[in-house]
Amino acid sequence: MATDMPVNSSIEARAVPEPSTTIEDSLLQSVSWICDHYGLGKSPQALTAGLPKGSLLSPSLALAALANAGFTAGLVDRRLYALPKQLMPMILLRKEQGACILLDRRIDTDSEKKSRYRYQLVLPELGNEPVELGQAEMDAMYAGHAVLVKPTARIDTRAGDQTPRPAGHWLFNTLWRYRRYYRSAAIGAVLVNVLALASIFFTMNVYDRVVPNQAFITLWSLGIGVAIAMIFEAIARYVRAYLLDVAGKKADLVLGSMLFRQALSVQMEHKPASSGSFANQLREFESVRDFATSATLATISDLPFVLLFVAVIFAIGGPLGWIPVMLIPLILIISIAIQWPLARTMKENLRESSLKQGVLIESVEGLETLKAVGGEAYMQRRWEHFSALAANTSLKSRQMNNSATGMVAFFQQFQTVVLIITGVYLIDAGDLSMGALIATVMLAGRATAPLGQVVGLAIRFQQAKAAMQSLNRLMDMPVDRAPGTEYLAKPHLTGQLTLKG
Repeated sequence: MATDMPVNSSIEARAVPEPSTTIEDSLLQSVSWICDHYGLGKSPQALTAGLPKGSLLSPSLALAALANAGFTAGLVDRRLYALPKQLMPMILLRKEQGACILLDRRIDTDSEKKSRYRYQLVLPELGNEPVELGQAEMDAMYAGHAVLVKPTARIDTRAGDQTPRPAGHWLFNTLWRYRRYYRSAAIGAVLVNVLALASIFFTMNVYDRVVPNQAFITLWSLGIGVAIAMIFEAIARYVRAYLLDVAGKKADLVLGSMLFRQALSVQMEHKPASSGSFANQLREFESVRDFATSATLATISDLPFVLLFVAVIFAIGGPLGWIPVMLIPLILIISIAIQWPLARTMKENLRESSLKQGVLIESVEGLETLKAVGGEAYMQRRWEHFSALAANTSLKSRQMNNSATGMVAFFQQFQTVVLIITGVYLIDAGDLSMGALIATVMLAGRATAPLGQVVGLAIRFQQAKAAMQSLNRLMDMPVDRAPGTEYLAKPHLTGQLTLKG
């Protein structure tokens, strides 16, 4: 049964038909019916609390409402006969009138065709009484999309919450939802780095075999082969970047909506005193998103292939492979050494930038009051003070990054010089060819290129790390409707007011 169940729901937009404009929201009523069926009475107001609902509930928001109500739900594109009976009841999307509940499906014994069925449904606009429709009527009504629903296990927390939410899981769980994109991008990274060896072997063979023998036919054969490899490498690079961009866009939409909903749901007594600092917490999500861009992830995916290039250097250059083996740890040490001072500096910069942003937002919001009391000079002094502090910490971080980048560039150039000098002696001894030396230099540059970018990633990593800590505090704030908490549903309130005396 698990194989029929889709992944957890999200608020991500899906290309499915939206309900038509009718007076009654049959999709919302269907979601409410599912909750009642499983003993989780939820009013329409409770189901849509915190969701950007318009006049009608959309299928994507229905998934979010079911998830908030304690269900695992997913939208699938299935034919009627392929819908799993063990997951009924389920919600069916209709072509013109919103949604309905599918209760059961049975073979139509009155029909001559064994492939025809009869379906038991609940149509929200007709009440909760089941109705039965034939195959032709269902084919005319069913839009081809169904919402499969399964209640999740609930833990009795009256003795205390024994499963605290781990910090940051709101981010990593969302990224894990799109793991198929990252898995495909990893396959693309393998193709990119393996195909990159083609141009290196082409250069080596041209210098060693084509030039001494004037073998022009071999030259053109090798040239055509390496051109094909380069075309496939370019395609693999594009596909990898596209997959990472798509995954980032999908995660960005979900995470941005999740953070904004959390900010709107925070209990007022726990809201930070400074509205500007509170707004800046949401802005810090940009640092996390920037670190998770396709360029950053592409660089990270290239790091494991450093070992591949070093192994190839040993294969064609022999003892020359020990030179990058000795220099690569030095580059890694530099990258690691700046992490601690950089982390401290970035935390200070994040705090000062937050205070600076708070001054800006509070000044703009209260500009009329500020002018009335003559507080412009005071706010100007605060702005300049926090701006100077933020500029100083930003300068420190850039200086550390520039120093580390300069040292890495020096070691990369030094590696090339040492490889050439050592290679000349090996050529003189007859242990190395000219083409192998050139290929070794190219491979060494390819091996250390991702490591050189690691230093550049250090600042973005520390920015994202500091922003994550701030966003975790936001996600840990108590909200008006805590997940897993049951609230009493009172759809109709009646009362009597009497004035005496």
